Amino acid sequence: MINNFKNKTVLSRLTKQFVFVMSFFTYFLTISCKNENVKEAVKETETKNKSNIEVEYKEVEPKIEEEFSNFIEKFSKDSIFQISRIHFPLTIQLLDDDFELVDFSIVKGDYLMLTFMYPSDFVEFKQKTVVDENDAFIEVRGTGNGIMIDYFFEKINGKWQLKTWVDKST
Repeated sequence: MINNFKNKTVLSRLTKQFVFVMSFFTYFLTISCKNENVKEAVKETETKNKSNIEVEYKEVEPKIEEEFSNFIEKFSKDSIFQISRIHFPLTIQLLDDDFELVDFSIVKGDYLMLTFMYPSDFVEFKQKTVVDENDAFIEVRGTGNGIMIDYFFEKINGKWQLKTWVDKST
């Protein structure tokens, strides 16, 4: 009878150790995966005298940092992609008849597609791009034609979006 009690105690300890090791292993796997679709363990529960582990899996979207040059190329060529990267209504600034900057709101239905991809020998205006970690702007300056526009972009959750622009063209 004592021997049977010892066997149950040893078996109970082995079960607890097994559950602990499996819990640790599951935890280690979920935190060690990077930049891939990962299945993540969500919850563990314990009942009286006996351990049960409930595991619920869900797809975790990888966080991918988008390169601005790749973004601006697709933004310039794909109108659906472009609209998906703008929060409407979009507020921009334009010069009025008195050459004062005024806010102007653009709704999705009135938006016209922009492009920032031009051949290197394009002479009507020059374009300068400045990119920081989470902000970028494209400065467009006309060659003798009065064009002067600054486009501002912001990276939100790893994805670039058009934030606004200021058009000081005359």
